[in-house]
Order: sequence, then structure tokens, then C-alpha cells
Amino acid sequence: GAAPKPKAAPQPQVSLDEGLGKLDQSIQAIDEKLAQCEQDLQKLKQEMARGGSAKSSATQKAMLVLKRKKMLEQQRANLGGTQLNLEQVQFTQQSMQTTALTVQALETAVTAQKQQMAEIDIDKVAELQDEMAT
Repeated sequence: GAAPKPKAAPQPQVSLDEGLGKLDQSIQAIDEKLAQCEQDLQKLKQEMARGGSAKSSATQKAMLVLKRKKMLEQQRANLGGTQLNLEQVQFTQQSMQTTALTVQALETAVTAQKQQMAEIDIDKVAELQDEMAT
């Protein structure tokens, strides 16, 4: 028979805040690489404008930089979509926590009101109202 597959080590739990933080770092790193691509392209444009034998080499390098830039832009877009999804989940989670806190506060208030009502002597209130009317 086939040998049993070794079990993968369990992945540590990551909070939404940690996940969003890592995504922000990844997006910043890609943005830095994109900025570097722009700088490289500007230098290569200047080399190509000079003409001569360096123009062909600069054109080939520029094509590679453009391919790299396009790949990075795609990665950036993918991470941006993932980031949006996580932010939506985080917002939903926060809304649920707020709702749960609101329900707890209402329960506490209703319990307090019931206790206060139990302490009020209705007959005494009616008696005081009668006295005030006369």
C-alpha cells in the first residue's frame, strides 16, 4: 500500500489586523519596486535618446523593465483586492461586536429597570397622586 502522507504542521492563527499589516507591507514593497522601475525607465529613455550602439541595448533593457513593471502592477492589483476583502471582513466583524455590546447594554438596562420598578410601591405612588390632587 501507499505510505501515509505526513501531516502538515498547523498554521499559526493570524488576526485580521496582522493580515492587513502584512498586506500593507507587501503593497509598500511592490510600490517601491514600481518606483524603481520608473526610475530605470527614465534612465533608459535618456540612453535611447542618445542613439548609437547603446540604443539597442537600452531598448532591450527597457522591454524587460516594462515586463517587470506590468507583472508588479498585476501583483499590486491582486493584493489590493485581497486587502479590500479583508477590510470588508474586518468591518463586518467590528459591526457584529458593536451589535453584541449593544445587546449586552440593553440587557443590563432592562434588568436595572426591572429592579427599580420592583422597588417602587405602586400603592404609595397612587396615594401620593391622590394627595396631590386634593
